[in-house]
Parts: sequence; structure tokens; C-alpha cells
Amino acid sequence: MFIYHSFTQWNTMDGEYTFLIIAISFVIVCLSSYTALSMNDKSQHDRFVNRYVWLGLASVAMGIGIWSMHFIGMSAYVNPNLMKYGELYAVGSAIPVILASYYAFVVATRKKDSKKLFVKAGFIMGTGIATTHVLAALLIESSPTFSDYFMIFIVSTGTAVLSTIGALYLYSQLKKRMKRKKMRKLMTAMIIGSVISTIHYAGLIATNGLVDSSLLLGYQSSPKINLTLIFVSIVVVLSFLGLFKGITVVIERYVEYRLKNFDALTLLPNRKHFERVLATHKHVGSLAVIHIHDLGRWNRQFGYTFGDQIIANIAEIIAKYKPLNAYVSRIEGNRFVLFVNEHYGAKRFINGLESLMDMLKTQIKIDDHSLTVDMVCAVATNNEAHAEDLFANTLAVLDHSSIRYSHDVVLYQPSVHTYSFQNQIVDEINQAMTNRELFLVYQPKVCSHTREVLGLEALLRWQHPTKGFISPGVFIPVLEENGKMFDVTDWVIEEVCRQLAAWSEGGKCKLQVAINIPGPYVTSPRLMSVLKNCISKYGINPNQLELEITETSVINNIHRAIKAVNEFRLFGFSVALDDFGTGVSSLSYLKRLPISTLKIDKSFVDDIPDSEKDSAILKTIISLGQSLHLNVVIEGVESEKQMEFLRSLSECPVVQGYYFSKPLENNELVKWLDDFSTVVH
Repeated sequence: MFIYHSFTQWNTMDGEYTFLIIAISFVIVCLSSYTALSMNDKSQHDRFVNRYVWLGLASVAMGIGIWSMHFIGMSAYVNPNLMKYGELYAVGSAIPVILASYYAFVVATRKKDSKKLFVKAGFIMGTGIATTHVLAALLIESSPTFSDYFMIFIVSTGTAVLSTIGALYLYSQLKKRMKRKKMRKLMTAMIIGSVISTIHYAGLIATNGLVDSSLLLGYQSSPKINLTLIFVSIVVVLSFLGLFKGITVVIERYVEYRLKNFDALTLLPNRKHFERVLATHKHVGSLAVIHIHDLGRWNRQFGYTFGDQIIANIAEIIAKYKPLNAYVSRIEGNRFVLFVNEHYGAKRFINGLESLMDMLKTQIKIDDHSLTVDMVCAVATNNEAHAEDLFANTLAVLDHSSIRYSHDVVLYQPSVHTYSFQNQIVDEINQAMTNRELFLVYQPKVCSHTREVLGLEALLRWQHPTKGFISPGVFIPVLEENGKMFDVTDWVIEEVCRQLAAWSEGGKCKLQVAINIPGPYVTSPRLMSVLKNCISKYGINPNQLELEITETSVINNIHRAIKAVNEFRLFGFSVALDDFGTGVSSLSYLKRLPISTLKIDKSFVDDIPDSEKDSAILKTIISLGQSLHLNVVIEGVESEKQMEFLRSLSECPVVQGYYFSKPLENNELVKWLDDFSTVVH
């Protein structure tokens, strides 16, 4: 390629620019770059398709863009009547840049972010660009020989490497600072397109086309470059990549939806789906829970696979013989829920349940075994109660001491079940604290940008010796209604202080722990006395505790609440306003209360980033909180999409939710902190 000739028999052939084709080549390389960046992003977040598949597709898109830049660009500069390409070989010249793009993407998407990686990826990519340009030029079949300025070629190759390094580094910076992902990718694609176009046309300027004057006339009729074939090939390839991405995104979202909302064994909606449906369903007429008794006995006797087959058989019978139009969900390992709307009729629903329970009395055949599984069905009908209350009423039936697992359908009776259940909770709470049936779990709070663990929230749990796990949503309202939450809160404060002292002594954990304080207790002098005693007893620094209060804690007596919070702050405690945004006077309280932390309710997070309105509201609340110099904690973050949105914000809110961890017991938490610290570092 780099050949110098005697110019006695050669004429200089200067090409002519066709600016329309130049513009087309620029648009195509930008479009290819945008497609490649989109697929590169998918490689880092998609759990359905292997990341290397996405990287491979991104490399093809990028390689197609660079390759088309060369061939279309050549046709914009050199007289096509004097050039002819072997089409098969021309297509083959795209291979080096595709391979180089793949390796560059693999290097650039590693978790470790360093200048060395950018240099390495940029060198590989730049070399690949130059290789494709050289190889394509060598594949020209026409008579003219190109005399190139060798040093200018070397400089242009170096420019390709440096420009690619700059583009990759710029993209990494834009990822951190630009909130809008599409705009970020568009800007980066245009930068990459400009870099590649500049490199290409600078190379053309460095090239003089020479042709033997004796052959010039004969080549006027030589075949032209098949631009139509090139355009069609590019459009087909990019369309295929876009179609593949679209289909994969749809499948991924469907699979993710199924995994989150449906039980893998029975394929019925799970508890999460049921709770969401129940929260939005305003016309629940009757609700029932079918409880399978002593499933653990079958698991112990024949193994868990056998137990799964029992559940699968029962689920099949329920789905087949359920009352007409009833919603069915598997909410726990041994419980199914059914409900119908208010127009169905309670009597008709109960009759349908009785027929269903008769079917469930029949023996189930699994392998060589025939067995009858004991169970009961608890039912609550709508007496102007909310859907959540109907569900709680059925649980009250199941928790009652009179229940028998003989396939009966038991209707909720307030005079029997409510009294017994609530009184049992109140009567046994002191015993639960003494026997350590009550226990605490801790959910980490993590900085959205640095991934540093900044604190914990202590959450109360009850493992009853006969009833099993009792949900806090069930027993806490009962305790509050019966004046027992003050005693329980005192127990929680002492447990947290004891645990903090144990962690400090063992050198394992020195994080701040948040404690939920029930409404009326916030303004009680007793609370400050208990806090001071526990701090003194366990040698805890007050700033290791954060007191979480809600708007309902202060709504009845704002003046006493302000005085109490001031005392907490002066003593050294942090104070958080929990569930911010759910009350009607949030801004008023935010202005008047001397709090240190703002906790944004989960309801503002559930639909981001899909809901533009929720996203805008959340951004505004975060900005408001940080402008007031408050720590901002966002509750209920569960998905990668939500986390990616929060990471894109210029602010650095603290995140709490299942995305990082569920609430953990002490030993689990210590191990999680060690593992998480290792991953972060």
C-alpha cells in the first residue's frame, strides 16, 4: 500500500466530495454507535440473556458502523468509476473492527473502573479501526495504486487510538453525571461518530490517487461500488439487532414479572401479587384462606420433593374446582387465598368453598402413596370492612384455639375470633419478651452512589411457639390499641443498645441504628428517661441511635412534639421523620420539626422510573430534603431499574430495601456486612 512511483506516466486523480453521502455515512455510524451503547448497557443489567451475547451484538453494531463509514466514505471521495471492490472480501474487512470492538467492550465493562482499562480498550478499538481501513484499501481490485504519506497515516492511527480512549472516558463520565440515559447515549454516539468520521476523512486527505494515464479511458466504464447493497446490508443488520433487543426486553420483563409475582411451583400468583391486588381492589366481597395442616410431617417422612408434589396436587384441585371467578393465590408454603367481588354473593361463595373442600377430602395419589391431607378453610365476608381487614379476619380464625383441621369451612365471627385473638396477643406479649420469642432484625441503609453502609433499622418480629410467625402488621396494631407498645418499645431500645455494645466490643459493627417510636410515646417523659438509662447502662454514644417518628406522632400536639424532638437532638440523638409524604401536612411538619433525617415512603418508589410523575415527585422531595441539610433515606427500593434511577441523580440519597438486603438477624447481618464490604472494595 505504501508505495512511491515515478510520476512520468501517472496522472493525479483528485476525488470529489459528495456531501450527501458524507452526511449519510455520519448518520449511519452514529446510529450504529447508539445501538452498540444500548446493547452494552443491557450486558450489565440483563439477567435473562448472557452478558457476552449482548457484548457480541454491541460489537457487531459498532463494527458495522465503522465498516460502513469506510466504504460509504470512500464513495463520497474517490471517483467510483475508477474503483471496484470484491464484495465478499469487502464484507470480510469488517471482521477486525468487530473483534476489536468486542474486546474493547469486554474490557470497558469490567467492574473495576481505571484509566489503565480505558487506555487498553481505546488502543484495541483504535487499532481495529485502522486495521479495517487498511485492509479495505488493500482489497481494491482496480488498477490505480495509492501513494500515501506514511507519517500522516501513522499520525491518523494514533489519533484513532487517542480519540477512542477519550470517547470511552467521556462516556464513563457522562454515565455518572447525566440523569437522562437516552440523551447520554445519544451524545456519546455523536461523539464517537464524529471521531470515526474525522479519522476517516483525515486519512483520505492524506491520500493522493494516481492512475496510469494509458488506462484511464478504459476504467471509465468500470463497475461502481454497490452502495445499494451496502445500505441494505447495514439496515438489515441494525434492524435485526434492534428487533432482537426489543424481543429480549419484552421477554425479560415478562420473565421478571413472573418471577416476582407468581409461585414457581404452582404457577399461581404469590403473596406479593396478592397484596398488590388486594390494596387496589375496592370491591372484595368475600375472602377465604385454605390452610394445610402439618405439611412438615410429610416433608420429614418422605422429603421436600414429596411435599412439593402435595402442594402441586392441591393447587391443581383448587384451581379446577374453585368458586366461579374467584382469584386464587399461594400466599405461603401451606396457605392459599381466594376472594371474589362484592357482586358474587357471600352465600354462593361459601357453597363453592364447601364443594371445593369436599374435593380436597379425597385422597391424593403421589407415586405409590395415597394420602389425605388435613386442612381448614377460614372465610370472612364483607360487612363494610376493607379488603385488608377481611384478610386479617381470616387469619384471626386460623389463629383461634378452637380451629380443627377437618376440611371445615369456618366463617369469621367477631364476637368469637377477634376477642380471643387480640386478647391472646395482649396476654402473651410479656411472656414473649421474657422468653425471647420477640426478636429484632436489622435492615441496612446504603449510600446510592458510594455503596457504603451508613446505618441500620431495627425491626420487630414475633416467632410464637404454637402459632409460628406472627406478622408485625397483625400484632403491633393490637398492642397499640391496648396500650402495650410503650413496654415493647422499651424492650426494643434496650435490645438495640445491648446489641450495639456487643458489636462494639467485638469490633464487628459501629453503625447507627434506627428505632421506630410509636405515636403517643414521642412526647412522653418516660421515653427520654428510658433512653438515658440504656445509654448509660451499655456505654452507648447517643449518636448511635436514631429515633424514627411519623407524622401521626405529632399531629395531635405539634408544640409538645417540637419540644420533645428538640430535647432528643440536644442530647445527641438523631431524629427521622418516617413515611414522609403520606400525610396532609408534611411540609408544615418538615418546616417546624428539628429533625435530622427524612425518610421517603415506599409508595413514591414503587413505580419509578416508569412513572414520570412519581419520578419527578421523588426528585423534588430528595432535592428539598438535601437543600434543608437533611439526610434523605428512600425506603422500599427493590429493583435494578429503581436503583439505576437513584444512581443517576446528582444527589446521593441513602437507600433501604430488598435490592441490597432483606432485614437480617444479628449473625446474618455480620456475615452480610463482611461479604458486602468485600464486594464493594
